[in-house]
Amino acid sequence: MFGLFGDLLGGLPKHGDLRARFENTVTSAATACGMDARRERERFLWCWSCLNYEPRKVCSKDQLGDLSALTGGQPPTFELVLRHGASVGFAYLTGGLVCETLGQSLAGLLRGALQMLVEQNTPDQAERLAVLYRLAFPGLHMLSHYSPAAQAMVLGFVPAGEQTAVKAYFNTRLDTTTPHRERVLRLLGASGIEDRGTYDLLYEHCDNVRFHGVGVDLATGRAKLYIHVARNLVETTVQRVSEHLGFSASSSIDPTTGMLSMIESNALIDEVEIAIALCGEGPRTLKVTGFFSPKRVSSSDAERIASYLRMCGHPTAPLDAVIGALCQGVLEPGNQMHPLHAVGLETPVGDRPKINIYLQPVT
Repeated sequence: MFGLFGDLLGGLPKHGDLRARFENTVTSAATACGMDARRERERFLWCWSCLNYEPRKVCSKDQLGDLSALTGGQPPTFELVLRHGASVGFAYLTGGLVCETLGQSLAGLLRGALQMLVEQNTPDQAERLAVLYRLAFPGLHMLSHYSPAAQAMVLGFVPAGEQTAVKAYFNTRLDTTTPHRERVLRLLGASGIEDRGTYDLLYEHCDNVRFHGVGVDLATGRAKLYIHVARNLVETTVQRVSEHLGFSASSSIDPTTGMLSMIESNALIDEVEIAIALCGEGPRTLKVTGFFSPKRVSSSDAERIASYLRMCGHPTAPLDAVIGALCQGVLEPGNQMHPLHAVGLETPVGDRPKINIYLQPVT
């Protein structure tokens, strides 16, 4: 979930083209998933308008390097997630507008999310987001030395009928005002979740784990801890965490290694993300996600993903439709060579494996 947009900023198209491409992608995804395409298009445009308000002074080229596309007010960049389970749906993620400082970027993202939650008559979720934001960033002044484009918070939007489910992901490594362990446990506590030793397990009994953040479903309070480990340590880490959560290690290890084997290529990077879902509403689970290098990923990787989906009993038409939309209008990509960015599998696996495919626009 973290590190999704870092390689995308350098080659973004102009505003109108960017919005049109995401709008077409959402429409194509909705149609392929059997959803109301018109409603999903309108939902996306509503999200866009809430998160892309003016006036905004954005960062300069000197501050961010070769990001000349940002001048004039770069709108939010979205990543689409195809969600395969009992049925196929989708969601989209964004880190918001990049502004002059990281504090301003965060404030804009928070403002847009609060506006959305109030407009859809879920003030309790708006209050939860505000509380979590304060806990994740108790000393905003500590963020002044980070790049305005640093990924501090990501929002996820999931179509849910007339409502839009919102999930918030906080990078807990940036603000060092309070001890990291204390901050993470407070975030879990604000969601009504007891850690039960999970944090300490990760640091004391798992080798070379890098903690990345905490994600919370604002409607249910379900939370996830996000860590990164090298691929050669996946089995050991999954085994220890699975046993700690109370389910069979083999129910997670075998499907995970099978998935990573199916998507193996020279484009797959040597680090995976493990998302540990704790109590709230819903079961305790693990989700293992493998990421592809934007410079090396290709259509052959997408073909392997399609084969994996078919093997798991899922349709591939939504994947084909989204890839086509995200490639639209780009003849010679130079940054993100193919839309495929990551693939994640949730375990323990049920009758229909829950698989997420993360896709970005070709640039």
